[in-house]
Amino acid sequence: MKNTFLMLFWAAISLNTVSGQKVNIQMKGGFLSSKMDLQWETPVKNASDLNTLRPTFALSVDGQLYKGLHIGAEMGTCSYVHSMDFSYTQPFAPFTVTTNYSGWYKQEQVYATFNMRYWFGTYKLLGIGGGIGIYNNYVNAFSSGFRSDKSTAPNWQSSNINLEGKDYLQPNTTIGGFISAVVNPKLGNTGLILETRYIFNDYTKEQITRVKPDIRFNSFAILVGLSFHL
Repeated sequence: MKNTFLMLFWAAISLNTVSGQKVNIQMKGGFLSSKMDLQWETPVKNASDLNTLRPTFALSVDGQLYKGLHIGAEMGTCSYVHSMDFSYTQPFAPFTVTTNYSGWYKQEQVYATFNMRYWFGTYKLLGIGGGIGIYNNYVNAFSSGFRSDKSTAPNWQSSNINLEGKDYLQPNTTIGGFISAVVNPKLGNTGLILETRYIFNDYTKEQITRVKPDIRFNSFAILVGLSFHL
């Protein structure tokens, strides 16, 4: 992850050194609100609609490619804490087993993306763009919760397992990205960054055995920070 960002970082600087254009560095942080999606081989009844505002941070570098079009790279973090309230039913002829997860789930990410942005006007006050790259989920665990299993089989003993501290998925890397709109007023070589972005991820599928749904988080974030124009 670190090497990926450094390669993109130096590529952006090299491109703009050759072209004689300025290099822009941005440092920003804020909060995101997420939506959890689940995908599996059988239908999943998902009522997981609660989340908490979580921090997100980003360090990016970009430079002019052509007129208002800039390219660059970004490295950052995303954090998610979301409720889990879903169930699914598996057939084991002639009976079925219904599994329910209920609790709070945490995922922590670091990411590196290749970015493109278009700035409007002479002063490049307003910009739109996005990025795509790799997102590493290094924490996938329950902060609290229970799993229960019920069956239509006779004499079945229902189970209720405490999930606190247990991993939901293994650490894994997936494809993700974002689209954003930015306001960047400047005073000399320093500017203020105000940004809104929509962050998307592919489903994570890193399991020892595929016994539970794949998961992804899409989120809306607001970030504030400083820009430096070298």
